[in-house]
Amino acid sequence: MTEIITTLENLKDVQQLAESGANELLIALDGISSTAASKYSLDELKEIAKAVKAANAELANATDAAKADVAGKGAGKGAGKGAGKNTQVKIAIRANLTLHEGMLPEAEKILAAISELDKEYVEATAETDSTVDSADGKSTGIISSIFFADPSIYMLAKKIDQENGIEPGSESDQSGKTSMTSKLIYDPEMLMTSINDANWWLDRGIRGISISPILTLQETKEIAEATKKAVVTVHGRTLMSRSFRKLLSSYKEVSEEDPDFVNPPEAQVEAASQAIVAEETQAKAASASDAEAASTPAKKDWQAVGNKNLTLIEKSRSAKMPVYEDETGTLIYSDDVLDSFNFIDELLKASPFALLVEGSFADIEMQAEAVKAYSRILAGEDAKTIGAEYQEKFREEPFDSGYYEQKTVK
Repeated sequence: MTEIITTLENLKDVQQLAESGANELLIALDGISSTAASKYSLDELKEIAKAVKAANAELANATDAAKADVAGKGAGKGAGKGAGKNTQVKIAIRANLTLHEGMLPEAEKILAAISELDKEYVEATAETDSTVDSADGKSTGIISSIFFADPSIYMLAKKIDQENGIEPGSESDQSGKTSMTSKLIYDPEMLMTSINDANWWLDRGIRGISISPILTLQETKEIAEATKKAVVTVHGRTLMSRSFRKLLSSYKEVSEEDPDFVNPPEAQVEAASQAIVAEETQAKAASASDAEAASTPAKKDWQAVGNKNLTLIEKSRSAKMPVYEDETGTLIYSDDVLDSFNFIDELLKASPFALLVEGSFADIEMQAEAVKAYSRILAGEDAKTIGAEYQEKFREEPFDSGYYEQKTVK
C-alpha cells in the first residue's frame, strides 16, 4: 500500500495532519538535519512522539466508532466509507546533513537516542492492539523512516544495530529494539537519478530511496517501477538550491557597509520621488518635516538567520522565492508550488511505496488539504476532480507541474 509522508513544521499540527490522512510525519532534528526551516531537539522529539501517540488513539477511537456505525447500518451503499482509514501515524526523521569527521560522535548519540525512544514506545504499547501493525503482530516502533544522504549515517546505523544484537536484515531483537538500518531511506536531495544507484543502496538492506524531484515523469516512473521502494515528491515547494555558505548573512553585511550595493543612487531617487507623491496624496496637510522624512527611504533592520519571512526576486522575474538561512547554510525554494494531480495516476502505476507532501513555506491548511487530497486519490477517487477542487480552493497559489514535462538538462 502506498503511504503518504508529510513534513511537520509545527508541533501543534500533529493532530490535524494525522486526521488528514498522513501515514508519517517527517521531522528534522538539530545536529543531523539540513534542508529544513523547522528543526527540533531530542526533547521536542519526545513531545512529538507523545502527540503522535495521542493522535493515534483519537484516530483509533474514530475508526472504532465508524465500524460500529457500519455494523448498525449494514452493508448499504457507502456504509464502509471511512471505516478503513489509517489509524497509525508514525514519525520519519530527516537526517540528511553532510557530516564532517568531528560531527560523527554527536550524530551517533542522536541516532542511539532515536533507537532508545523507539524501544520505549514498543515496550509501552506492546499490550495495545491499536499499535500493532506488523505482519507478525508485533509493534514496529514509532520511528518508521530515517531519511539520510551521508553514508556515515548508514555506517552508524549498522553499528548501533550490531551493539543491540540485531542481525542484518532483521527488524528488531527480542528486547524490542528495532533495526535502524531497516528504517533508512537514501535521500541525497537532487542526486537520486539512477536505477543503479538506487539498487546499490537497496542491496545494503535499507528501507527505500527518495527520487530526485527534478526528474521528468518518465524518469521518475522508471526508477520507481524498477525499485518498488521509492519515495516520490508529489506536492509542495521544490528545494532549488542548497549552499553551505551563509549567503543572507553575507548579503546583509555587505549591504550595511555599502548601501549602494542593494539600493543604487538611481533607485534611491526614484524611491524618494514615489514616497513624496504618496505622502501628498494621502495627507496634503502633512508638515514639511514629515514630507522630508517620507522622501528618504527608511533603513530597515532585518534578521538574516532563522528568518522564515524572506524571499528572493530574480532580476528577470517577478515571482518570490522563499529563502532561509540557518547554521548549516542557505536554502532557496521554488516560487511555484508543485502539484501532481494531473500525473498521479501514472505515478501510481509505478508502485512507489510513499508519496511526499512538502510543507515548507506553506500554511497548515494548504498542507493538510493536500495530504487529504492525495489520501482520497489513493482511496480510489478521481485525481483530476480532486485536483480541480484543491486548486480552486487555493487559487491564489502559483501551482505548477514542476519538471514532469521538461528536462533540467537539455
